[in-house]
Order: sequence, then C-alpha cells, then structure tokens
Amino acid sequence: MEDFCGTSKKLLIWSGFWFEGSTVKSVQKFKCFMSFSLAFTFVMLPELYFIYQERNDMLKVSGCISEALTNLLTLTKMIIIYRNKDKLRTLFNDMRETWQGMEITDEIQRIKCASMKRVDVLSRGFAYSYLSFAANFMLNPLITQIIASYVEKQSISLAELPNPIKLSFPFEIRRKFIDFSTVYAGVFFAEMITLAILMGFDTLSICLMNFCGDLFKILSQCLRTIHTELASSNSDDDVVNSLQSWTEQKAQEMIRKLKELIRRHNQFISFSHRLEEILNLMMLAQYMSSTFMFCIVGFQLTILLKTPYDFSILMTYCICLYCQLFMFSWFGSYLTTSSHDVSLAAYEWEWFAAPNNIKKEIILIILRSHRPVGVTAAKFYYISIESFAKALSSAVSYFTLLQTIYEE
Repeated sequence: MEDFCGTSKKLLIWSGFWFEGSTVKSVQKFKCFMSFSLAFTFVMLPELYFIYQERNDMLKVSGCISEALTNLLTLTKMIIIYRNKDKLRTLFNDMRETWQGMEITDEIQRIKCASMKRVDVLSRGFAYSYLSFAANFMLNPLITQIIASYVEKQSISLAELPNPIKLSFPFEIRRKFIDFSTVYAGVFFAEMITLAILMGFDTLSICLMNFCGDLFKILSQCLRTIHTELASSNSDDDVVNSLQSWTEQKAQEMIRKLKELIRRHNQFISFSHRLEEILNLMMLAQYMSSTFMFCIVGFQLTILLKTPYDFSILMTYCICLYCQLFMFSWFGSYLTTSSHDVSLAAYEWEWFAAPNNIKKEIILIILRSHRPVGVTAAKFYYISIESFAKALSSAVSYFTLLQTIYEE
C-alpha cells in the first residue's frame, strides 16, 4: 500500500485514515479524534476568546484570525475525509486493482518510478518544512526572550514571556511558572498535532490526484506504443500506407486493443470523477482560507516592516502558505493536462487514413478526452495553476481593501 500511494506511510498515518486492507483501524480514528480534541481545547477556544477580547485592535485580531483559519481548515478537512472514508477506501482499492491488472512495460515502470519519487519528495519535503517553520514560529519568541534576558543579566518575569501563538484564557496562566509552562507545552503540542494532521490530509489528497494523473499518462503511453509498433512494422516507415493495407485479422486485433484502451479510459475518468466528488468541498475550503490568509499575512507584513525579526517570521509563514496552495494547484493541473494528453496521443495516429471501424474507435477517444477532467473547487472552477494565480490576485484585492480600512 505504501508503494501504491508513492509516499511515506507515516505522513498518511498522521491523517488518521491509513487504509490496511478494507478497514480503517479504530485506534487511528481514536488518535485523530483525541488529537483534535486537544487542539480544540488548547488552541481554537483560546483563539476565539482572544479575538473577542481584542476585537478593537485590528492588527492583533487579523493575526489571530490567520492562525485560527489553519485550525478551522484542518477541522473542515477532517469532517470531509471522515464522511467519505468508505468512498476513499473503495477508490484506493479499485485504483490498486487497476494498477495490478496492467501490463507493466519498461516505459510504464519509468513513469511510475518518476511519479512516485516526485510526490514522495514534494510531500515529505513540504510537510517537514512546514512543521519546522511552525515550531520556529512558536518557539523562537520565547527562546529569543530568554537569551536576551541572559545576555543582559536580568531576571525573567512571567508577564514578559510570550505565548506561542495569539490566544487568551479566561483564567490567569502567569501566576506560577508551572501553570505557564504546562499551558505553553499544551498549546505547542496541540498546534503541532493539528498541523501534522493537516499535512496528512494534504498528502492523501495530492497522492490521489497524482495517481489519477499517472493513469492517464500511462494510457497515453500505451497509445503511442501501439502507434510506434505499427510504424516499425512497415519497412518504408509509412504509417498511412500501413493503415490502408491492413488485413481483416490485423484490423480486428487493433480494434480489440483500442476497445480495451477505451474501457480503461472510461474507468480512469470514473476514478477522477469519484475523486473530484470527495475533494471538491475540501479544495473550496483550501482556496478560500488560503486567499484570506494571504491577504491577512500581507497586511501584517506591511505593518511590521520596521521590525525585521517579526517580518522574517511572518515571511516564512507566508512562504509555507504559498507552497501549500501551489502544491494542490500543480497536481490539479497535472491531472487535467494528463487527461488531455490522451487525445493528443490518439491524434498522433494517422486516424484519417485508417479503416472506418478503427477510425471510429480513435475518434471516440479524442472526443472523450476533450471534456475537462480534474478536481474542482465545489464545481466553481478547476484546480490548476491558473486558479492559483487568480487566488493570489484576489488576495491582493482583499489586502488593498483591508489596508484602506485600517488607514481610515
């Protein structure tokens, strides 16, 4: 199963929905539920209380909202994945059976290995970098404060120690050091667990989009392989003459191969539609939250231009948001372009010179491939590099509006 997903099993276990055969282990669902309960208690509720207390300070509230949106996005993804866990498990198993039933040539094996290496490097690299930046975001202010107090040989007051993120509790947490350290550790680990679960969901999503794209890419390669074999079988390298001179037996054999490819093509399209049905609401939540977070973080960066330390911390956070949305957009584009490439591979046949019965089969593939296949954001638009650019453009517009309101 790990080879099938093409990425680290540990990342998928983080999501709480690692499939072993036909079941999702109850202990993993329990861990996922307890992890988010911890995050809800130590992070989400205190963030809401902070927003209520500081509702008149636009800068503080905007900073807290950008952090709260990440936790809200994790909750949204958890609900969507949990509600569709049976559909996901069935889709996983159907894809795996399809892969095992295909004839693996050297070229297909090369595509498979390159794809798995790509998604493995991207998912692991992004997940571990995101968690590292998050840990730095929460711990660095505290460490800096302790080092500064040590250098200046001053005692550290609990009132001066910062919280890991913007939050507030309805009770005093700085009366004793043990109270502050307990709450600080609870908030830190709750936030890291929440982000780990989020990375697991993201890994699950991009693995599925990548694998669907691979299936279409392999189908294109099969079409080109048949075409190459046809060209090499003719001594004059004239594919048109070869098509016109086919015997009835050869034509029937070719029709059989094309019908098998059409069957697989329809099957792969069905996989993509089922995946889109599961992920479309998740992608809408991802794009909406990322757009607003880009806007809010950009607003904070303009305010903190005179404080290089805070600016650098927020800039790393902004880069993480950028990479997260770009990953979804890139793999969404990969799925769409791979499905469209099937029509190009079919068109490379000199189909216009083939016998009528073969011509009909090739035209069916071309026509079906012209319909867009991909993951949408709740049916509004397809996830792609173009939608990523539009999200950034929208974030800039919202940022301009927010800055105008703040200046007034």
